[in-house]
Amino acid sequence: MVTLDEQDRGAWDAALIAEGHRLVRGRLASGVAPGRYQILAAINAVHTSARDMRDTDWSQPPTGTELRRLISRGPANRPRRGSR
Repeated sequence: MVTLDEQDRGAWDAALIAEGHRLVRGRLASGVAPGRYQILAAINAVHTSARDMRDTDWSQPPTGTELRRLISRGPANRPRRGSR
């Protein structure tokens, strides 16, 4: 695993990143409430907009409330089938 600060952003595919940014902007502009994957995509769009990890504007991703909601609905927190 390569941590974020060790990644060579120059090796990232700029065309794919631009396509992802376009898709995220379109979804956010649609007025439909974003789901978990749209929020994750928005976080990734913020991350890939920076030239360096230190330049990432972490104030842009979803609020803590939105993240807590996503985490609480994640697979690890769902009851197992057949459990009481």
